[in-house]
This record gives sequence, structure tokens and C-alpha cells, in this order.
Amino acid sequence: MPSGLSAPRRRFRVRYLVLGGALLVLLPFSPLLVFGIAGLILPGVRTYSIPTSAMESSLFLGDYIVASSGSIMPARGMSIILEFPGNRDQTEPDLPQHYIERCVAIAGDTVDIRNSVVRVNGVIEQPAAPVTFAPAFAAPTENDAARTFPKGLGFPRDNWGPMRVPKKGDVIPIESGAIALYQTFIRREGHTVEIVGAAVHIDGQPASSYRVEQDYCFGLGDNRWNSSDSRYWGFIPYDAIIGTPSFVYWSWPTAVDRNNDRLANPYDPAESLSLWERIGAIRWGRMFRSIE
Repeated sequence: MPSGLSAPRRRFRVRYLVLGGALLVLLPFSPLLVFGIAGLILPGVRTYSIPTSAMESSLFLGDYIVASSGSIMPARGMSIILEFPGNRDQTEPDLPQHYIERCVAIAGDTVDIRNSVVRVNGVIEQPAAPVTFAPAFAAPTENDAARTFPKGLGFPRDNWGPMRVPKKGDVIPIESGAIALYQTFIRREGHTVEIVGAAVHIDGQPASSYRVEQDYCFGLGDNRWNSSDSRYWGFIPYDAIIGTPSFVYWSWPTAVDRNNDRLANPYDPAESLSLWERIGAIRWGRMFRSIE
């Protein structure tokens, strides 16, 4: 009688060998798979990937994180995930986006930045995580002061303020000559703003002041020279905060600085990494690291 396996048994063994090999290949990627699925199905848990270096050294380009979701009361030093409110002159963004920022000031605080040193209520900020300054962005972009929030004050990136973070119930005096400072802010709270002759009309009625309806906080990226944050697009309403990061569950670089400009750009095809390059550079030491 033949001593070899029958055809059905050979197929059965080959199938399991292939399955076992696939599991061995996928085993290193199990955190990516498990937590990615968990973020889709578990209540109160969300997962995000980090697409920029704005929060280095806390979060790196190519980090994947687990975050708690739900109603969050911000505190100074807390990293927060928020629904991006839109650019400085937008009532709402072109597309829904999630940002991660460091809350440095809460409602009622006064923020004053001098030569990149942040003061809150006159006290120098004590960062919850190391603050970095990317050398490639040491010089502000052209017309930087014309791009910052609020429109018309011309605060430079590194010398912003002083300005009070709005608190629910605050009364802001307004007039036609200064309405540019507040009109987007008021519109984001759901009101219309018009200039009629020399008067300001809110919701069709003449107004000389405006009462703030929500609490706000002020957010900065930990990478202070390479961050789009409250200095550029404004205050963060508490109800726009949707979570706080918990820990990194996966991390690999997505780009490398090939042109020696001290910036790895994942959106530049010449600098973005292939899948195999990413696999070879997985940051095992960042797996399951808590986020400050």
C-alpha cells in the first residue's frame, strides 16, 4: 500500500501550515490589529494615528494611540483631543478633523507668550512634558503675524498676547472698529454678525457688547515652532474636547529626512517610507507607553 498521505490529508496539512505561517507573520502587528478593532467597537475607546510632529516629544509622527472618549473637563497641562473648529476666519472647518493639543490655560486665565516663554496668569508655564523647538522652523513664515489669532492684533508666533481666555458669562465690549477681533468667535457660538453703518448688529439687533456663552481653553503643540494651535485659529470650546490620549499601542516612522533640511516630510514622496522600511524601523520601545 502507498505510504504517502492521501490528497485530502495533504491539503489539510498544507492549509494549517499556511495559516500558522500567516499568524507568525502577523504576530508583531497584533497590537495594530487588536487595538484598531477595539477603537471601532468598544464604547469610550477611540484610536488615532499621529500625522504630524506638532506634539513631539510626547507624540511622534507615526504613533498610533488609544484615547478615552467622552465629556472631558480640561486642566492645565492635559493633552486633549478636539474637533478642529476651523481656521482663524472660518466659522467651521472645510472638513471634520481631530487635533491633539496641550491645554496650557483654562477659562478665565490670561495667556502671555514672550520670546517663546509661556506665562499663564503671570506665572511661567511648567510643561507637563518636554517642550521642543524644531530647528527647521526657527524662523517664522513670511507674514506670520498677519496669520495669527485674533485677526487684526498682529501677535507674532513667539510673542503672543497677553489675552484672556474667554469664560462663560464674560462680557466683551464691541464696536465696529474692533469687531474683526471677535466676529468669528461670536459666529462660532451660533450668531450672525453684521456691520450696519457704524454699528455692530448681532442676530439683527444693534449691540455694544457680547456675553460669552461657553467656557474655553487655550491649546499649544509641544513642538512650539511646528504647530498649528490656538495662536493661529483661536480658543477651544470645552464642548469641542472629545477625549484625552492614554497610551501608544503602535509606532513606526513614516518618513525620513533625506534632503538634510532637518524635517522628515511624510507628504513628500521622496521622504515617505515604504511598508518594508517602516517594518524594519518599528519603534518597539514606544509600545504601550503612557502619554503625559
